[in-house]
Amino acid sequence: MIQRLLPALSRYRRRGRLRSGPEFAWSYLGRAREVPFTRVSPERTFHDNSSAPRRGGMGLLGYFLKDRRSGYLMAAESGGPKKVTAIASLVDQLDLSTSSAALRSGSTLNAPISAASFAIAATANSAKEFPLIVALTANNGEELVEELKALLPEKRVLRFPHWETLPHERLSPQSDTIAERFTTLQAIRSHSCEVVVIPVRSLLQPFIKGFGTAKVPLLKVGEQKEIAEVIKELLALGYERTDLVEKRGEFAQRGGILDIFPPHAQHPIRVEFFDDVIDEVRFFSVADQRSLEICSDGLFALPAREILITDAIKDRAEVLAQEIPTLSEMFSRISEGVPVEGMESLMPALVHEMETLIEILPAKSLLVSLAPELIRSRAEELRKTGEEFLNASWLNAAAGNVTPIDMQELELHSFRTLEDEITAARERGFTLSSIAPFGGGSEAVESALRTIEPFRGNAERLIDYLREKIKNQWLLAITAPGHGTAQRYEELLRSYGISTANSLVPGAVFILNSGIRHGFTFEDEKFALITERDFAGSKAQDGEKLSLASRRKNRIDPLSLKEGDFVVHQVHGIGRFIEMAERVVNGTKREYLVIEYASSKRGQSGDRLYLPTDSLDQVTKYVGGEAPTVHHMGGADWQKAKGKARKAVKQIAAELIQLYAARTSSPGFAFSPDTPWQRELEDAFPYVETLDQLSTITEVKKDMEASY
Repeated sequence: MIQRLLPALSRYRRRGRLRSGPEFAWSYLGRAREVPFTRVSPERTFHDNSSAPRRGGMGLLGYFLKDRRSGYLMAAESGGPKKVTAIASLVDQLDLSTSSAALRSGSTLNAPISAASFAIAATANSAKEFPLIVALTANNGEELVEELKALLPEKRVLRFPHWETLPHERLSPQSDTIAERFTTLQAIRSHSCEVVVIPVRSLLQPFIKGFGTAKVPLLKVGEQKEIAEVIKELLALGYERTDLVEKRGEFAQRGGILDIFPPHAQHPIRVEFFDDVIDEVRFFSVADQRSLEICSDGLFALPAREILITDAIKDRAEVLAQEIPTLSEMFSRISEGVPVEGMESLMPALVHEMETLIEILPAKSLLVSLAPELIRSRAEELRKTGEEFLNASWLNAAAGNVTPIDMQELELHSFRTLEDEITAARERGFTLSSIAPFGGGSEAVESALRTIEPFRGNAERLIDYLREKIKNQWLLAITAPGHGTAQRYEELLRSYGISTANSLVPGAVFILNSGIRHGFTFEDEKFALITERDFAGSKAQDGEKLSLASRRKNRIDPLSLKEGDFVVHQVHGIGRFIEMAERVVNGTKREYLVIEYASSKRGQSGDRLYLPTDSLDQVTKYVGGEAPTVHHMGGADWQKAKGKARKAVKQIAAELIQLYAARTSSPGFAFSPDTPWQRELEDAFPYVETLDQLSTITEVKKDMEASY
């Protein structure tokens, strides 16, 4: 059967339906094992290396993936499709009613944070309220979102990310962040999602009132629209007009062709008009501007910026251009309707009405805080830091150290206090609950959920633990992030005489594919969940992105700088180091790195950037051979320089692709995958590998196992 399927799979690979063609069949269908295979995420799309995303589920692909929403992989066999149980089924099998009832009643649930995703999933399945979960940091929030998506495949789980910048910085947030924030707010207002995960910073930072309500144009084949009308809509949504589209939030026109790069899209989109009718909508490549496949669903042009330039903002900017000489260039461009880098930092002066997420959520929502004590300390830290830097920024920008707006109003545009948001939530009838390992007073509900002791790569300890639990007829589940890891677990358990099962049954081990990061035990149900991280300790999971070690970051040493040295800021470009300066703001003394850029106006001294010492990772020392030209702060010359460098990098990448294509076409010897004995030998290594070492080991093994 496999031999008959391979030609068809190859055809679908060429058409962009599968990511890896025949390998798909051999990886998932060519192994007759009773172990669950790789779980397919409900939101995953399938596409080739050059085309835009395409939703799967049709034709031959639909034969393999007939139940994408439930997260099950369907394997084609003679006996019909076989359902591989997903991690989501565990939520239904375990009795988590006590945890769910505690959260719905507004109590503190004493449970490990590692089990929070299961408790929240059970609550979301039973609650009529709108659940809202607050995570401590952005990374924690991302992990929670991924776990909830796996546990709640039938529900829409979204996150509301925060800016990558602080409110005072003359930097604009990433356009894809703006698009995700807009999409989440739009879903909340339309009641089209069930769970929203947000970091505490997103909870406290207000946004412009009405953000998420802007009318988003749909460009679809057959729609009657004038190209001038579409351009007007794009400009109103914060898009920047350029000659050539290279980054998100830009558009370009060439006759009856309109190129648009939406902030949420993987590739830019080319819209071709025939008179006043849209004739074709197609993705295209930024590298060579060549068209890719047709965008059958059309284009939703989400806003490219969080602050949209209205007539009221133009009028206000025109006045401020006269009042604040140091920011006159930015305000002048805004008054002309031109978006500028860092314009979001000017919101305190340009916009008066702001709101927070608490104000737009449905009344009587459910607010669940994870580790509330840590959230309180983080919230206070954000408020103090934001207030100090925001005041310093405006005092430095204002002529004569006099700000154009009231300081109390300025603080309202920074981070709100956690107490204010809690009060607002209670006034709107919210149910406030929390999950914490301990604390909560007399109203706290003690759960039977417990953390699992890490095994730190010790296979003997894992085997002893499993044998003890099997003897007591426990329900045991081991999660693996990929098929290879699941196979290694099965071979390891088999070598020790431990049986596995295809489902969760007492006295056996159920191996399933999932990206759940932390396990736990549930005493009441005699259940234990063990993850790859629980077993391997600090080692990265298979398929998890390995970040560079912190020592690799080219952090500048201010003590090594001399006056006049050239430095490079990642946003503003090349400037000249002047000095290290101290300033006192609200009674707090802070150090700043002073960088001078070219003057924005002829005859005046250069513009100066005061960079806090805790933001030195944004600056590197200039290492070029010749003396460079100093850039204008916020100007276009730095963008042009980066564009030239980007084109050179793409050319080198194209040459490398040709080199590796020639290499893969040459036959070679493929070594066999790791065996359980080799895994045990590696686990016996007495030291914990660094991320760089793990990355190198993985790459070398992958290279040795390839047949080229």
